[in-house]
Amino acid sequence: MNGQKSFLDIDSIYPGRFTYSCFPKVLIFPEIVPRDKSKLIPIEKVGALIMLIANSAGIMVDKKIAVKQIEILKRLIYQTYSYQLLLGQDMYERPEDISEILSGIG
Repeated sequence: MNGQKSFLDIDSIYPGRFTYSCFPKVLIFPEIVPRDKSKLIPIEKVGALIMLIANSAGIMVDKKIAVKQIEILKRLIYQTYSYQLLLGQDMYERPEDISEILSGIG
């Protein structure tokens, strides 16, 4: 697919056979930034939804798919807490410290 994202409707491919195997509780949006120390920032639900839609390339191509995809993203947002993880120079120097940063989640 030349690196392009696309929507895959599992239920239409395997009708009645798809079941949820996990229920996410946390969404993390990582971003590498030019700063010394990494930082975890809570994101409000609307902001997280916008970020998810921005990363769901191609969902606006077909109206039926777009409506379904946005409903799935909204369901995901309402069942999770969302955070932006700003990754600074400290993660290059001490990647094992990521657990300390993430310990404040939930």
